[in-house]
Amino acid sequence: WRNTKISGKHFRFDSDEWQLPVQGMFAFDFVFPRLPLKKEDTIKNSSVIVVAQMIQESPCSFRDQLCALRSVAHSLVLDPKQLSRLVETFPAWAPLYEAGPNGKCALRQPRAEAYALLYNR
Repeated sequence: WRNTKISGKHFRFDSDEWQLPVQGMFAFDFVFPRLPLKKEDTIKNSSVIVVAQMIQESPCSFRDQLCALRSVAHSLVLDPKQLSRLVETFPAWAPLYEAGPNGKCALRQPRAEAYALLYNR
């Protein structure tokens, strides 16, 4: 691992052996998996607003809303604010859906599902 330091001293990181100390500062390099976005590459804010309104006004279940969003997600390029806007369209928790009709666990965290679907778009 490159450039790993504890309290200013270089060390070789080994995830099998090493544990974070109780005190000190851990520093390391971070590599983002994609290039930074250009504003002109992202979807228009007005389109994000329309998609969010369609989701909010839809009588469909959260699962169906997410399936519809999944069908177009491949064509979305979102900046962080747009991602936040779409993710926050869904509730964080849906106790209504704790158990499905046959007692099985149904979709309970629509916001987390939306985040997983849209992250890195």
